[in-house]
Amino acid sequence: MDNNISKTVKEISVIKSLILDSKTNQYQIQQAIEIQNQPLKLADFKETSETRGKKVRKYIRLINDEAVAFKLVADESDTNDVKNDIRSHVAILMKLKDCHQIIQFYGLVSDGERRYLVTEWAECGNLREFYESYGGPIDAKTKINIAVDIARGLNFLRAVEIVHRDIRPENILITANETAKIANFSLSRHFRDETKRLAVSLQTVRYSAPEMLYRNTNKYNTKCEVYSFGILLWELAEQKIPYKHLDDIMEIKNQVDKEKYREPFTNFSNLPKDYKEISIKAVGADPDFRPTITEMFKTLEKLQADYLALRPLTPINAPTDFHCEPKDKEVPRMSLTPEDDDNIKVSEVINFAEFNYMTMKEATLAHRVTNGNLVMAYKCFNAYAQTGNLKAKYFLGYYLYRKLVNTPYSDKDREKRAAQLFKEVADSAADNGLAVGMYNAGNIFYAGLTGVKDEELGIKYIREAAQHNHSEAMEFCKNNNISII
Repeated sequence: MDNNISKTVKEISVIKSLILDSKTNQYQIQQAIEIQNQPLKLADFKETSETRGKKVRKYIRLINDEAVAFKLVADESDTNDVKNDIRSHVAILMKLKDCHQIIQFYGLVSDGERRYLVTEWAECGNLREFYESYGGPIDAKTKINIAVDIARGLNFLRAVEIVHRDIRPENILITANETAKIANFSLSRHFRDETKRLAVSLQTVRYSAPEMLYRNTNKYNTKCEVYSFGILLWELAEQKIPYKHLDDIMEIKNQVDKEKYREPFTNFSNLPKDYKEISIKAVGADPDFRPTITEMFKTLEKLQADYLALRPLTPINAPTDFHCEPKDKEVPRMSLTPEDDDNIKVSEVINFAEFNYMTMKEATLAHRVTNGNLVMAYKCFNAYAQTGNLKAKYFLGYYLYRKLVNTPYSDKDREKRAAQLFKEVADSAADNGLAVGMYNAGNIFYAGLTGVKDEELGIKYIREAAQHNHSEAMEFCKNNNISII
């Protein structure tokens, strides 16, 4: 208990010194500029083969053998807007350097072509990777310790007037001693810069407060952060993705906002009543009745003091051979891609009202029935395609290819866009078993139906569809003497 009091006193002291006035703000911005202009030396680090997704790799600092993470953030040739975004990101990270529940930032480094953020390395990956690789139920002690770590970090952010805006398990990293740390501040803002413009994806919508799902006039604030944390507490307790049975953004929105549905706690969690109650209150429909981050932190910290012993250094219920090893064995080149889980964005904030909040299921039905509203269906497919939805990409390509609705594209651009969409679908279809998508894309490329003829690529996709037992693809291969194997 004395250690908790001492830690809290220290944090209060740091917080007081960080409350921003204009001079402090200018100083931090200037420091961020200096860090950009005087990056760390690449020669001081040794590359390893361990990666986290496509953007993060483990390096070793040579002077002390410390493991650090290099996160790819930009190309050196990027625009000034991108560099300004990095500068803002760095300024926020510098402001948070005194909180142990925030991933520690060391500086920027460049290899001459690309620029990387250098932070501490989290050996056990993100929170979801941690619980999925645990090998069984995580003990209550560890769960509450992790919850307290996250709450402490969020309470610190509140005190220095910053909203993270993307609290979900991909942005909570777990160190080797099972300490949880908040990461990925690319969407973060100061209170006075709060904004309603947030990207939408199937991953982020599961943690989005209901007031942000439809009502575009609302601004993101700490009450939204409380809601996200409440959902995260449920996921930590149950060790599964919220609303996992739903794979449509609008269906999740309807369940959360209109039906007021929240995932229930089960006996699996094995957590105290106070833990469950504070999580349930946090995800209430009315933001005015949600607890504050500080109240959640105090509740969880009391649970930790009253219910728990010291933090275990090794997992209690995990198999004896449990260890935090990365799953990736290959060493791919790091790339800036929109698919990376830790930084999901879309080009625009989607306005679901434009297609009357139609779900993918409703849009598909409208496409199939006689006199269905194809314009609304097209708008729905177009919006969902931006989020990476494979089915939406296929239908969007089909609408462009068949000219089912009027679009602003020229014939050439329409055909080019359709071909691009079909290729994206086909490239992903093999992993998802979507044989019809592979076959249709293959047929289009083989025959050059969109103006882009590539017989070799077409045969590749048709062969893969045949390997998934697509009858027309198998017949095509048979008639054209193409080996399926």
